[in-house]
Amino acid sequence: MRHEITVRVNGVSETHTVADNQTLLSFLRDTLDLTGAKEGCNEGECGACIVLVDHKAVNSCLMLAVEADGHEVTTIEGLGSPDELHPLQAALLHHSAVQCGFCTPGMILTAVALLHQNPSPTEAEIRAAWPATCAAAPATARSSTPSARRRSRFAPRPAPRGACGDATASPARTRRGGSGTRAGARGLEEPAMSDRLYVGRGFPRVDGLEKVTGAARYTADLKFPRLLHAAVVRSPHPHARVLDVRLEDALAVPGVRAAVSGRDFPFHTGIYLKDQTVFAIDRVRFVGDPVAAVAAETPEAAAEAAARVQVDYEPLPRSTTPRPASPRARRWSTPISASTRSCRGSRRRPARTSATT
Repeated sequence: MRHEITVRVNGVSETHTVADNQTLLSFLRDTLDLTGAKEGCNEGECGACIVLVDHKAVNSCLMLAVEADGHEVTTIEGLGSPDELHPLQAALLHHSAVQCGFCTPGMILTAVALLHQNPSPTEAEIRAAWPATCAAAPATARSSTPSARRRSRFAPRPAPRGACGDATASPARTRRGGSGTRAGARGLEEPAMSDRLYVGRGFPRVDGLEKVTGAARYTADLKFPRLLHAAVVRSPHPHARVLDVRLEDALAVPGVRAAVSGRDFPFHTGIYLKDQTVFAIDRVRFVGDPVAAVAAETPEAAAEAAARVQVDYEPLPRSTTPRPASPRARRWSTPISASTRSCRGSRRRPARTSATT
C-alpha cells in the first residue's frame, strides 16, 4: 500500500507517494537524493543515519517515511553550506575531527540536537549524547574536550550565525553539485598561497569540507543507469554444515535478475594462501558467513528474494573461548587447497603449507 505524505525537508515542503514500509532514510536518500545520512548497521546502533525531526535526533533507518508526514526534517545538507558553515561543522573541520567522514553527519546532527535542548552542556553530557557514533570515530569526542580545544592552533572565528543549537538557521535547501571551496568557507582561516607553512601550524583537511557538509560521495551514494541492488544471505550459525541451498523461490520474485551460492564459485581464493571462499561451499565458520546472494532491480526486491532463499544447515560443535578452541581446531576444520606461491615480484619466503585452517 502507498500513501501520500508531505514533509518539510531542509525548509522545503516535499509531497511524495511512498510505500507503507519505506523508511525515512530510504525516502531521503532514494527519493530526494540527500545522501548525507548513511545506512550503516540498519538497526539504530551506529548513528550514521541520524537526522533531525522537529529538532530531535532520530535514527532514520528505524522511522517510517509515513511517520514523518507533517513534520520538519533537517539533514546535514540543510544545516550549512560550503560558503556558510554551521558553527559545529566549522568546529569539527578546524579540529580535523572528520576522519573518514562516513558518520560525521550523524555526529554533527546529534550535537545540534543536544545544543538545542541544552545550550551549555558539560563534557559528561556531551559524551553521553554521542555514545554510538563516537565509538566509531573517537577522535571527534577527543576534539570536543577543553584540553583538545586549548591545544588547537587553528582557532575558528565566530561564525556570523545564530546559536549552535539552531538547526534551521539556514533554511535554504542544499542539493548535490553545489560550488564552494575550502577557502570560501566562512569561519576558516586558511594560510595564504604565498605563505603555506604546514609545519607547526594547523590547516583544514583537503577533504574536510565535503565531509562536514554531507557532500562527500561513498560507494552506496553512487547511482548509474540500470543499476542492480544486491542482498547477501548470511549464516545464523557459528559453525554448521551446509546441506543444501535452494534459490528457486528467490528467482521467482519480480525484478530479480540473478541468484548465486557457493555452487557457482567452487574454488578458493586468497593473497598468499588460497584458503577463502566467495560463499560458503560445504560449511559456515562464523555467524554472518556469506552463503548466497541475489541481485534485483530494487533494494526491496533484493531483500524479499534474500528472505526466500532456503538453506539447510547441520549445526556442528563450536567453541566460544580461545582455550578450548585451540586443541580442537584441527579436528573441526577441513583441509584446503593451499597455494604456497608468493605474490609476483615478492622476495618473501613462501607461506608455510598447512593441512588445516
